[in-house]
Amino acid sequence: MWLIIAIAGINFALIGRVKEFRDENFIVFKRISLLITALCSINFIYSAIIYNSYFSNTSWRMFLETMPGDSKNVLICIGLSIYVNYIPISIFKK
Repeated sequence: MWLIIAIAGINFALIGRVKEFRDENFIVFKRISLLITALCSINFIYSAIIYNSYFSNTSWRMFLETMPGDSKNVLICIGLSIYVNYIPISIFKK
């Protein structure tokens, strides 16, 4: 479920970028994307705390090696959403 929500965050970020490129109102899409990204980040951290509480004295590297695949994909989607939201639009305009 969180993977679908994270993908929706990327979609909102891309829609916002297209609207920004066309000089339309894009703030709503950017804020929705950042809100979804924040929610997914909080869920990822919460999952890490819960999952890591079962294995005391372990590192983040061990957590990333043993965590479920969906959590890794959500982490990738969070990174992509942040990347898409913070690329300057001047790169694409001439």
